[in-house]
Amino acid sequence: MQATLAEPFNEGPVDEQLRGALQLFGFKQFSRKQEQLIRASIFGRDVLGVLPTGGGKSACFHVPGIVTGAKTLVVSPLIALQDDQVQSLRTRGVKAFALHSDLPGPRRQAVHYYYATAPKGEASFLYLSPEQLLTEAFHSRFDGVGFDRIAVDEAHCVSTWGDAFRPDYQRIRVAVRRLRIPHCSAFTATVDPKIKQDIRRRIPLRPGFLTVEADPMRPNLTLKVEFPASVEDHPVILGRKRFSRLLQLLQEGYVGPVIVYCASRDGAYQAFARMQQEAGRWVARTRGYSTYLYHAGLPYEDKQSVLRGFLNDKRPIVFATTAFGMGVSRPDVRQVIHYQVPPTLIDYAQQIGRAGRDGLPALCTTFCLEGDGFGRQAERAKWGAPTYDFVEVVHRNLVRVLANRTRSEGRKYNIRSFLDYMRLRIENSQVKFKASYLDRVNTAVAILQRAGVISEDGNGLSVSGISPGSKKHDRLIGLTHMRWRMLVREQERLRVFFGNPDQDQSRLWEILRRDEDLDPEKEETALLRE
Repeated sequence: MQATLAEPFNEGPVDEQLRGALQLFGFKQFSRKQEQLIRASIFGRDVLGVLPTGGGKSACFHVPGIVTGAKTLVVSPLIALQDDQVQSLRTRGVKAFALHSDLPGPRRQAVHYYYATAPKGEASFLYLSPEQLLTEAFHSRFDGVGFDRIAVDEAHCVSTWGDAFRPDYQRIRVAVRRLRIPHCSAFTATVDPKIKQDIRRRIPLRPGFLTVEADPMRPNLTLKVEFPASVEDHPVILGRKRFSRLLQLLQEGYVGPVIVYCASRDGAYQAFARMQQEAGRWVARTRGYSTYLYHAGLPYEDKQSVLRGFLNDKRPIVFATTAFGMGVSRPDVRQVIHYQVPPTLIDYAQQIGRAGRDGLPALCTTFCLEGDGFGRQAERAKWGAPTYDFVEVVHRNLVRVLANRTRSEGRKYNIRSFLDYMRLRIENSQVKFKASYLDRVNTAVAILQRAGVISEDGNGLSVSGISPGSKKHDRLIGLTHMRWRMLVREQERLRVFFGNPDQDQSRLWEILRRDEDLDPEKEETALLRE
């Protein structure tokens, strides 16, 4: 089996090798959408696959890589997701590696050695984040490897995280060109018109690429909006009411694994801490639940421990931020509860997709606030969108930090270094809505990048000045205003959907697919050409 799959596809019938792949991955058959993507990719066509959570996206780049004996780079946003996919491939006898910041030195050296000596025609998969992909250290080791394919998993992150969380997603195209990778594919579960535009701009899919979209409707999911508290409630009372309703859902709702999504790390910790108190412990004990906390700031080993518990315990509850769940394969999640309104409708669509992947009934509940609940949501969201004055403050901070470094230190300093520095400052400050404030800093940096004010290469980070009336100055103003219009649009989408207590999946997908008056691609292109 493995010998057959390692051979290039043109040495034998493709259908025969696809049957072998079915056996390798334990599938009875590929879906029609999967097979379209797999066949097109095998025969050299770039593809964009939009398949629902649980729809087998990873098979659509694993199978072509194995059948063609290709060296495949996989850009993946989360270390937990990388490790999960690598382990899955290795159990099937496929060469697979992850390259990330938590990898011990000896294991990193083993990855370097494999690709320095790998035989031609042996299928392999190297998982890494966009930050790793763009480092000089990576290129110094891997520029000569000759990767055959690159797959961007969770491709919606190019848009939804590129501005506010992961600026390096915007620069994947640069790395692909430098590595001269001939074949590209991208996969996600959820897109709207803006995200499709961003994927086309930021991922180098060749002209004529195939787009395959599956029906996202999941009839086994029940969607509900509840109002357990009021915006007029004192914060202590509000917290109690919200948590009391959560306990009722755990007692009355579908019994099984549960994910509780919170708007921030602090919010996840507070809900988790309440669960350790008497009432929470009693519900957990009587219903057989084990409780976990997960967010991006946890140490690597703690994250791995939570994932093992979530995958192996009979009835785990995970209190988490949006960092949890992407690519985690647990098909029997019975409830997804949003403790607050999620920041975007795309986040919501992604997260409810993690419930009921086994096809059995599952419940998705969102807690809103009676009264002006969406006004509070909008206030929090505005903390994540920078004004032009704020962009200038971030620029001045970056100039000051760079000025205090020697030339050798400057070569090692990059955008990620600056964002880490700002994150520590924010965490140690008294600023309101810390998570949203960090998003504001990240978005300001992304705007400075897009306007050409900051850039980085092998010599480190470069920052130019901003002269009033200059092209860069005008671009910054235009991009900042555009970001605010996008924020207003998103808050309106949330209000339209969650403001209606009669939840319906068809309304969700109708809103996400609706063409918007704002065309970010056209508007930004015009700004950058001025």
